[in-house]
Amino acid sequence: MSPGTEDTSSSARVRAVAPATWSATPCTAMTAMPRRGAGMVEEPLLSSLPMGAPDGSWVVLGPSKPLIPVASGGGQCRAAPADCQVFPLGGHGWPPGLQTLPPESENHRMFPAVPEHAPRKLAWLLVSMASLLLLTMAAAWSLQRMTDAAQEQRHVSTQRLLVLEKTLNSLHKAETAQRGYLITANARHLEGWEKSTQEARQYHATLVAMYAGDPTAAKLLESFGRWERLKLEDLEDSIQAQRDVGRDVAETLAHADNGRHYMVQINKIIGQLEALEADSNAALQKLVARRRAATYGAALVLFLVASVASVLVWRLLRREAAARQALHERMAHDAFHDALTLLPNRRYLLEELERAVMRARRQHRLAALLFIDLDGFKRVNDSLGHEAGDALLQRVSERFARTVRQSDLLARLGGDEFAVVLDADSRISAAALGERLIEAIRGPLIDGHADVLVSASIGIALFPEDAPDSSTLLARADQAMYLAKRLGKSRVASLPAAIEPERKETLPA
Repeated sequence: MSPGTEDTSSSARVRAVAPATWSATPCTAMTAMPRRGAGMVEEPLLSSLPMGAPDGSWVVLGPSKPLIPVASGGGQCRAAPADCQVFPLGGHGWPPGLQTLPPESENHRMFPAVPEHAPRKLAWLLVSMASLLLLTMAAAWSLQRMTDAAQEQRHVSTQRLLVLEKTLNSLHKAETAQRGYLITANARHLEGWEKSTQEARQYHATLVAMYAGDPTAAKLLESFGRWERLKLEDLEDSIQAQRDVGRDVAETLAHADNGRHYMVQINKIIGQLEALEADSNAALQKLVARRRAATYGAALVLFLVASVASVLVWRLLRREAAARQALHERMAHDAFHDALTLLPNRRYLLEELERAVMRARRQHRLAALLFIDLDGFKRVNDSLGHEAGDALLQRVSERFARTVRQSDLLARLGGDEFAVVLDADSRISAAALGERLIEAIRGPLIDGHADVLVSASIGIALFPEDAPDSSTLLARADQAMYLAKRLGKSRVASLPAAIEPERKETLPA
C-alpha cells in the first residue's frame, strides 16, 4: 500500500502515512500517550497495548488529538500526523477484540469490542460455578470441623462434670472420715481424711486448668476454691481439737452449722457450673444446626445455578452491548469531572479555556477567567475533619453553580480552588459575577456548624487585555487571586497590566 492511500479491507480502515512524516518519542513499558503540541499529558490514557503488534502499527484516537501506538518490543511510540482521522484498529498482529471510541468522544481510550464472544461468557460462567462449588465444599468442610468441635466440646464437658463429681465425693469422704475419728478416736480414720483432702485439692487444681479459657467458669471456681478451703479447714479444726482438747470440744465444733453452710455453697456453685456446661453445649449445637442449614442451602443454590446456566449466558450476551455503552459514557464523564463535586475538572477547564480564547480571538471579543480560592477552608479541614471539608466543598459548588449563568463554565481545579470561564462584556461584568459568587457562600454552609464560615478570594484575568493566550491567562488570574488575598481576602482583584505573573506566594488559606 503506498503512502496516502486507504486500506478498506476487512474491518480495518487506517490511513497510511509515510513513516518519514511521523514523530518519534521514547516509549517504555509498551505504553502509549496522546500528544498535545510538543508535550505529553500528565497520565497515560492507554496501558497494556497488545503485545506482538507489528513494528510501526499505529492508530489515531481522535481528530484533534492525534496519536499513538507503539512499535512491538518497546521500541518507539510513533505519533500519527494531525490530519489523520481514521482510527479503527485492525491488521495482522492486533487482537480482534479491540476497538476505539468514536472520534467525537472526549475520552480517548481503548476498550474491548462489544459484544464479546460466547466462549468468554461461558468461561466466566464456568468459573463462577466452580467458585460456588468451592464455596460449598468449604462450607461442608467447615461444617465437619464444627461438628468435630461440638463432639470435642461434649467430651470436655463430660470430663469437667466428672471431675466436679469426684471433687464433691472427696469432700464427702473427708467429712465421713472426720466424723469417724471424732466418734472412735481411731487414728485409722485420719488416713482416709488426709487422702480425701489431698484428692479434693488435686481435683480443684484440675478444674482450674480445664476452665482456664472460660472467664465466667474461672470466677465460679475461685469461689468454689474459697468455700472448699473453708470446709477443709473446718474439718481440720475439729480433728485438731480432738487431739488437743478432747472429744467434747471436737464434737461441739463438728455439730456447728459452719460445715453445713460451706457444703451448701459448694453444691450451689457446682450447680452453676453444670448449668454453664449445658448452656455452652446447647449454643454450640444451635451453631452447628445453622451451619448445616447454610451448607444445604449452598448446595441447593449450586444446583439452581447449574440448571439455569445456559439461559443466563444468552441474557448476558444481550445485555453486554448496553452495559459496555454505559461504561464508556461513565468513563468519559469521570475523565473530565471531579468525583466529589461532579463539576468539570482541571483537564476539562483547560480545554474549554483554550476554546474560549480561540473563540474570542475570532470574534474580537473578551474572554474572562475567574480564579477562586476559598478563605478559611484549611481551618475547617483541620478542626472538623476531611468529611466536613468535603461537605463544605459540595455545598460551595452547589451555590456557585446556582450563581453562574448557563453559558459560563464552572470547574473545580483541585483542593479548594475553583475557576469560571465566561464570555465577558467588560472587566466590570466579570467582577460583578465574582462579587455574586462571594455573596453566594456568605453565611453557614455546614449543617450544625453555624459558626463555621468561609469566604472566597477571586482573581480576574481577561483575554486579550491581560494575556495573549490561555496559559498566560490562567497564570495572571492565579496571581490576581493571590493579590486579592494580600488585600484582605473575600474580594475580587485583577493585576495591573504592567505586572507580569510571578512565582506564587505561600499565604494562609
